[in-house]
Amino acid sequence: MEFAVFPRRMRSTGSSVAVISPDSGREVLPVATPMSDVAQVGPRPLAQSQIMLWLVCSLLSTAVLLYLGFSVSGYRATYPAADSFRAGTAQLIEITLIREDKQNLSCASNAVLTGLRCGFDAARNAVAGLDERHTLRPYNSVKGELLLAAGLWSNLPPTAELPSSRFTVVCNFHVASALRSASLRWAPTAKFEPLERSIALGFLTDCEIPP
Repeated sequence: MEFAVFPRRMRSTGSSVAVISPDSGREVLPVATPMSDVAQVGPRPLAQSQIMLWLVCSLLSTAVLLYLGFSVSGYRATYPAADSFRAGTAQLIEITLIREDKQNLSCASNAVLTGLRCGFDAARNAVAGLDERHTLRPYNSVKGELLLAAGLWSNLPPTAELPSSRFTVVCNFHVASALRSASLRWAPTAKFEPLERSIALGFLTDCEIPP
């Protein structure tokens, strides 16, 4: 009896190789392929140091944004509309006061700006020969803005004709400059308190008590 030897064909089946018999075409012997021979394809995992760096950067960015947000909101709450006064401009402003404020409100400083100055010098001595139109006094607007202004009372009726309770006055505020080296007093017997920041100064015109 003679035997014929036929060459065998190999067919890959993914992770194994099947031997094909040439006479039948059937797979007769699967041969396993080592997993090490199969290419591993996929995303590489992030290293632990990369993850930590990303977390640190995210936390620092969040902290900076929160700090800036609170700083800006705190500044606006303390000094509302601080950027609304610009030197060389004139704008409408509404001031809140009582008629006794003509004697109550004073400031002290040696600075003289565009002919305007406080009624007291830095040594708390009254400045002689200063008329009301050039005498700076501190005022608060209805928005809480602090300013030094001259000429308010010369634009109003006599004190006796003013309202007996708190009222407001609408004026044109002509901004001349800014001043920090000054102290403010809110009552004749009160102490002068130094300013902690620069505030706008100027003079007031066309003042009216709104109906």
